Amino acid sequence: MFCPACRSEFNVGVEFCQSCEVDLVNELDGESIFRSPEAMAAALDDRELRPIMVSSHVELEKVQQILAGHQIPSILANEDAGEFQAGVASRFFLMIDEDDFEKASSFLNESWQEGVQREGIVEDIGLGDAEVCPACGTDVPSDSAECTECGLYLGLGEE
Repeated sequence: MFCPACRSEFNVGVEFCQSCEVDLVNELDGESIFRSPEAMAAALDDRELRPIMVSSHVELEKVQQILAGHQIPSILANEDAGEFQAGVASRFFLMIDEDDFEKASSFLNESWQEGVQREGIVEDIGLGDAEVCPACGTDVPSDSAECTECGLYLGLGEE
């Protein structure tokens, strides 16, 4: 059994990759765009990309694997490499195809909600209605797409 996202091989009887949070498959497709970050970048080369998450490189690599397991290709970009604020190299963006944004946003929001509820932090948080970050409590301007303190994607101010 193999993970379609990280391409790890598992023992017989294992059916789920805990790291990538996806079901395992019997065989890997050698030509899959999800076989590596480089293959996903090549597949997204001529596409209109949109940032879906801002965080450290390490954290975004984990989310990238999870999205790949759900057949959503993505690439990592730092602020200095694109049209974003230059001069701060500590933050990275997880970029996805504009056409996959709603699917990925919905999936990530549901996963986050499940995690928050599993931990018993709060019940049923509505991200789109908030002007306070539900993760760190920072006041967030109503036209911000992300928390200015922790980088959580909120989707505020987007039409």
